[in-house]
Amino acid sequence: VVDPLLAGRGIAFDLLLGLLAEGMDAGTHADVHDVPVLVGEDAVAAGVYVHAPFRKQGCVECHDPHSSREAALLKERQGELCLSCHLSIRKLNASAYPHDVVASGECLSCHQPHMAEQAGLLNQPAGELCLQCHQEKVEAPRGGSVHAPTAAGECQGCHAVHGSDEKGMLLEPASETCTTCHDPSDLVDEGEIHQPVAQGECVQCHDPHRSGKEALLVAGAPLLCSGCHGEVLATEGAVSVHPPAQDDC
Repeated sequence: VVDPLLAGRGIAFDLLLGLLAEGMDAGTHADVHDVPVLVGEDAVAAGVYVHAPFRKQGCVECHDPHSSREAALLKERQGELCLSCHLSIRKLNASAYPHDVVASGECLSCHQPHMAEQAGLLNQPAGELCLQCHQEKVEAPRGGSVHAPTAAGECQGCHAVHGSDEKGMLLEPASETCTTCHDPSDLVDEGEIHQPVAQGECVQCHDPHRSGKEALLVAGAPLLCSGCHGEVLATEGAVSVHPPAQDDC
């Protein structure tokens, strides 16, 4: 029986499990301690990243050698065990907007506990990993649009993966996040700056991930404009109405 926490993906895990299987009797893990662990240049050559306690063969840092109330002989519940060492993540877990899987202690939803073929011991490449839960973010409705970084799986360009004090787990306030790539001066039309642009309120008009409209607009005209300029459409009692104001702002 193989420790379920050793189950994983790829060549690195097949190698590890093969080594374990060769020296194990059914129902035991007596020879696990003899398994050679890839370190240094060997690990790099094999394309694997190794968790430090596992590399140092400090198994009892995480596992009780005899028995436990937790699966896989863990000393504590998964999340608490991870956070006992990863104090910086514990702090992010106390932020205003923690990632829900972090807050619920589901670290293994994203990370491997022993070795991985991805940096950060990720189960998959970062972009693909995010889509396991957020697939809808990259699916453009017919005739719509998808933000280029979203489509490219560059989620960490805007978001803090464990938690943030900014809404939406952003790395910075929304206005600063957008202007990292979008220079406001490129959006100026003959010296006039749209007030939401000047105030960095980009998401008043644009969806940051995908939209059923072009240019990631949250709605089409005149509905989009009427969100702030409702008086333009309030024509009751008007003697005359300019047609474009009721159709194409």
